[in-house]
Amino acid sequence: MPGETPLPSHENLHQDLLHLVGREFDLSDTTFFKREEAEKILRHVDSWLPAKLGPDAKIDYDYEIDPPRGEETTDDEYRSITQTFRWGDIDWPTVHGAGTAVEFAGPTERRADSHILPDAKPDFVTNVTHSPLGMPGAKLDAIADVRQMPLAHNSAGSVHISALNGALREFEPDHESDLRDAALQEAARVIKPGGYLVWDGGTQQDYDLIEKLGFRPVKLVVETRIYEAIQKQSDERYFGLEHTLHGVFQKLS
Repeated sequence: MPGETPLPSHENLHQDLLHLVGREFDLSDTTFFKREEAEKILRHVDSWLPAKLGPDAKIDYDYEIDPPRGEETTDDEYRSITQTFRWGDIDWPTVHGAGTAVEFAGPTERRADSHILPDAKPDFVTNVTHSPLGMPGAKLDAIADVRQMPLAHNSAGSVHISALNGALREFEPDHESDLRDAALQEAARVIKPGGYLVWDGGTQQDYDLIEKLGFRPVKLVVETRIYEAIQKQSDERYFGLEHTLHGVFQKLS
C-alpha cells in the first residue's frame, strides 16, 4: 500500500498499522497484545518525523506483510507487518566521491550490510572483534576499538556503521548504549567536513546525538515492525514491536 503525503497528515498512520494487525493476527487473547501501549509508541513515531524534518517535507510510506497471507512458515511461526517511511535520496557514487569509505564493525567483503545504501563498497573494513560474525568470505583490514579508531581526524569521506549491534554485544555487552554513543562520536572525529555517516539499525536517540555532533540528514528510512511469534513446541505466543532508523547524514563542518 504505497503512498505519498505531506508529513503533518501522517499523524493517524498508526491507526492504519493497527488495523492491519487486527486483520492479520489473532487478537482473541488480549494479554499478548497491549493495544494502548502499542498505540502510544506508534503515535510518538508518527509525530517524530514531522518535528525533525519540518512541515513541508514529503515522504513515501508503505506496508509489508511477511510472510504474505497463505505462505507456510517453518519451525516457529512468525508473522510481521512493517510500516516504512522513506525520505530524501543519495546514491553510493555521491557518498564515495567524498573520499575514502571506512566501515566500522563490518563483517563484510567490501560491501556494507546496509539497508539504506545497499550498493556501498567501503575501501577499509574494521571490526571490534576477531570474528567476522559468521559472514563467509569476509575480509577485515583491521581489528579496532570503535572508541579509538586508528584513523586521523577528518580523514574519511564516509563512515559506514551497519553491523555494530551484534559486535558490541560480543565486545562489551553491559555497556552497549555507551559504546554506540562512543562509536558515533569517533565517526564524527574521523569524517571530514562535507563527508557522510551511513548509519544502519539505529534509534531516535542515535539520531539526536548525530544532530548534536554536527550532521544533517540526507536520506532516512524508518521502519516500525509489529510481529507475532508462536513457538510450535510449547505453543507459546507473543507480540513485539520494533522501531529502527537507517540514515545517511552529512557532516556540516
